[in-house]
Amino acid sequence: GAAAQAGYSNGGGSSGSRSLARPQQSEDRLRKPVRLPIRLAIPRTEAETGLLGQKFTVYVVEVTSFGLSSQVCHPFEDFEELHARIASKVPFPLPSLPPTYWYGNEDPKTVEERRQRLEELLQQLLLLPQALEDGE
Repeated sequence: GAAAQAGYSNGGGSSGSRSLARPQQSEDRLRKPVRLPIRLAIPRTEAETGLLGQKFTVYVVEVTSFGLSSQVCHPFEDFEELHARIASKVPFPLPSLPPTYWYGNEDPKTVEERRQRLEELLQQLLLLPQALEDGE
């Protein structure tokens, strides 16, 4: 009917009464957090050695959804790239990433700070519709 064409719905009830809800504004949708049955954590890190013998840390990202779990490992640089891509798509500032140092990036204190802050960032990104709807 005309209500459906105008973007309104009748709420699906069979009692004959109609509940008209205003269509959500697109800006409201962009800022409204999304709650999904997804648990995300970075429970640990692992030390890796590159092709040229350089040592680096990978962060083990564990995602659990609908009873299924999977893990993937990423170096810090991958998170920097993800942060830059998403920051360009949202109309507000994202939390900053931990700093990168010329040396000392493998220090246990630095690795743990990064692990905690990266986990917080990913958990916050799960709440953003822009991050979830992005095809990249």
